[in-house]
Amino acid sequence: MTSTPAPIARVSAADEAAILALNNEHAAELSWLESEKLSFLLGEAFYTRRIGDLEAFIMTFDQDARYDSPNFLWFRERYERFVYVDRVVVAAHARGRGHARRLYQDLFGHVERAGYNLVT
Repeated sequence: MTSTPAPIARVSAADEAAILALNNEHAAELSWLESEKLSFLLGEAFYTRRIGDLEAFIMTFDQDARYDSPNFLWFRERYERFVYVDRVVVAAHARGRGHARRLYQDLFGHVERAGYNLVT
């Protein structure tokens, strides 16, 4: 018996508290975020999606984002047009289900439709 995969959905303001909690569980790998900073980043993001009841999420930015990450700024200094994958997080209980792969596949479809040809 196969189960239907949890849907991929746009991130909304109602998801912010859960995203913040999941992000900060992985602050060592990502970076710690405060609520205000997360709200700002979500407003600047090119593409953000979640799977299910926040089993996973992805946040990306394009070259126009007001984002001060040194890694992002490195790409902006070198490329005119790009999409930067800032974070992909999968909850511990949801690992091994292909969520990151599905989020990347969905992102690449969105990027292609938007006319980008560089994902970093």
